[in-house]
Amino acid sequence: HYVVGKPTLVMPTGGYGNYSLLGGTAPTATYGSTSQLGQLVSGNLNVNFGNGTVFVNIGTKFGTTAVNIVNQVGYISGSTFRGCSTNNYETNVVGIFTGTSAYRAGLVYSTQSGGPLGTVAGAAAFQRTGSNYFSTP
Repeated sequence: HYVVGKPTLVMPTGGYGNYSLLGGTAPTATYGSTSQLGQLVSGNLNVNFGNGTVFVNIGTKFGTTAVNIVNQVGYISGSTFRGCSTNNYETNVVGIFTGTSAYRAGLVYSTQSGGPLGTVAGAAAFQRTGSNYFSTP
């Protein structure tokens, strides 16, 4: 799974951005030598450009089993962001902001499902749908 985009050159320096899911790859679950495809069912990002943090929430489904990818805090560096969470299972997120003033974002994710699904991974794209106190240099 991967995302491609032209990095945002001038990032916002303050304010908040809310991003909605545009689409993504069908997530894969890999356990040992067995893999299966799932569905990407939901997702959003909440970004605080002032303190450089990103909250990621992605919902996937494999048959009747839901796997939520939640990364409490990812950190922005330039036009990229990354985060790791070990609340319940190890989750990793790496992403990029694209477009004017970080209008869109893309990311790849992986998490340990803690069950027979094993590692769940995928890619997703988002578009900013709202912002508060948004500022650029």
